[in-house]
Amino acid sequence: MISTIAQCGMNCDLCSAYQRDKKRCPGCRNRQPKCAIRKCNIKVEYCYECDKFPCIKIKNLDLRYKTRYAMSMIENLSYIKEHGESDFMRWQNEKYKCIKCGKLHTVHHECRNGNQTHQPQQDTSL
Repeated sequence: MISTIAQCGMNCDLCSAYQRDKKRCPGCRNRQPKCAIRKCNIKVEYCYECDKFPCIKIKNLDLRYKTRYAMSMIENLSYIKEHGESDFMRWQNEKYKCIKCGKLHTVHHECRNGNQTHQPQQDTSL
């Protein structure tokens, strides 16, 4: 299991809280269970392993991230299930790499390198 992939399919490497220098988030799997997904009574490595997948909690999270950030947790989980964690991380690292500086940008906003804003790479399909 790759510790920077949350149960919900979020790649913590792409989270602004995980990337920041000060008060950096330790990642979803290393935090106290504050989110609804972590508080779930059904203990699985990934939500797709649950008989209720996709449950209302995942559907709501997916809708929020698709609407705000053009990212789908359900798509991420389906990719992990079909291709595995390592291929998922390669896909994410390519998809979210800044074309100018080569570093990962976050799903929450575009890459920032100093005061210059870089555009993210074009989306690569599954």
